[in-house]
Formats: sequence, structure tokens, C-alpha cells
Amino acid sequence: MTCPKLSKKLLGALLIVVIASASPLFYCWFFPPLEFKITSVMLGSYIVSYRNLGIFDLTISGEISTVIEGSISTKVILQPLFLLRVGETSSWRIPVVTCCSFEVFAFLMINGMERTLTANYQFIGP
Repeated sequence: MTCPKLSKKLLGALLIVVIASASPLFYCWFFPPLEFKITSVMLGSYIVSYRNLGIFDLTISGEISTVIEGSISTKVILQPLFLLRVGETSSWRIPVVTCCSFEVFAFLMINGMERTLTANYQFIGP
């Protein structure tokens, strides 16, 4: 009689261990660690880069919006679908007409999930 109770407890403990060990994989799939930053600003353009810090390859598409300080307009660039392998970095050059302070928003689909990433650049004059 004690054998079935013991096996139910053992099965329950085993199930908890399996779920606990698989949860980081699910988290990395749904919320992949993706670094998004402005890497360079030149007269007339800036470069944003993505770096895949996760354990899965990422398919990324979406749009990048640039909001320039003091301007009411927003510049939107559509990104084509691309694959970012584990550990790889991808960079995009975005043309802008000014080199003052601005904020960049990336509205992305990453492995079919929507994410919004932000980066900003503060222009420091001479």
C-alpha cells in the first residue's frame, strides 16, 4: 500500500524538477537577451546594432523609429526579416538630417513575439 503513495510523491518531485530545469529555456525563448544600442553617430546618420546574447537563433523584423529632440516628426525605417545567430552582431545604418539628441525605438517581432527596445543618444556640443 505504501508503494503507490511513494511513487506518486516521487513522480510529483520529478515533475517539479523537470519544470524548474526547463523554465529558463522557455524564458530565453520568449524573452531572448538581445542587446540593442547606438554604436556610432556621424553627420547624416547613426548606426544601431543588435547582439544576440541568448542560446537560440533569432528571427527579427520590424521597424526602427527615430524621434529627434525638438522635432515633431518621426523617421521610420522598416527592417527586413533577418536571422541573428547566437553570439552574432548585426548593424544597421539609419540616415538622419541632424546630429542633435535623439531617441530610437525598435518595434520588433523576435521569433514571432512583439518586443519594443529603446536606445538614446545625447549630443554633447563642443
